[in-house]
Amino acid sequence: MSSAADRALLLEAAALAARGRFRVEPNPLVGALVVSEGRVVGRGWHRAYGGPHAEVEALRAARLVHDLRGRVEAVAVGVGTVLADDPRLTCRRPGGPPHGRPQPNAVVFDSALRTPLDANVVLESSPARPLLLFTARPRTAKAAALAALPGVAVIPAAGADGRVDLTLALDALHAVGVRRLLLEGGGTLAGAFLREGLVDQVAALVAPRLLGGRDAPLPLVATGIDDLAEAPRLDPLRVRRVGDDVWIDGLVVASA
Repeated sequence: MSSAADRALLLEAAALAARGRFRVEPNPLVGALVVSEGRVVGRGWHRAYGGPHAEVEALRAARLVHDLRGRVEAVAVGVGTVLADDPRLTCRRPGGPPHGRPQPNAVVFDSALRTPLDANVVLESSPARPLLLFTARPRTAKAAALAALPGVAVIPAAGADGRVDLTLALDALHAVGVRRLLLEGGGTLAGAFLREGLVDQVAALVAPRLLGGRDAPLPLVATGIDDLAEAPRLDPLRVRRVGDDVWIDGLVVASA
């Protein structure tokens, strides 16, 4: 084991495998997790003799995530996700993006320009697949160092509050041909987009796990919505089970 995180993943896979006890014999008990860029994107276990194996169930969820990446022009995260997970933001489905589409551009929202020079999104950028880095601090030595790298575009988009102005950023993305942006950032960035009314559709993969710790990550932070009556809804709503997880998606509709 290389870390405590690896041990935790192994224990979760073993717990999943145990769910097949007395149902899969003579096959072995098998549990599987698919981890992409530090996050679990698929879970599964061998449920019954003659049924799909654990790897098949777990990979179905991962395939959905990468199918989404393959259908958009850009994939975006906040700098917090870059620092925590060091993602690549590529579509890694078999054969690459569907219908011969190019890999999506990588987009990072980074108000204070904390993106490391050796982050994967920086190292893997190129003129053919640029990193579009939006910041409120474009005139710094760090900005100059990033902008000097091939395929990295440091784009000023300062808002009145010292953070990235999301509307300015989306206008800039539209100007370079981005019509569909997949937002994979954490709760802070997702909450900001929702607060500004900039989310058209939501797709969520929900795991059957209950978290409530003081420092537990939240799917949405600071949306500005405190009243259930004012909360936007998803309509039409689609729900399906994917392995041990639940996939939910729908268009965002403002409350009446």
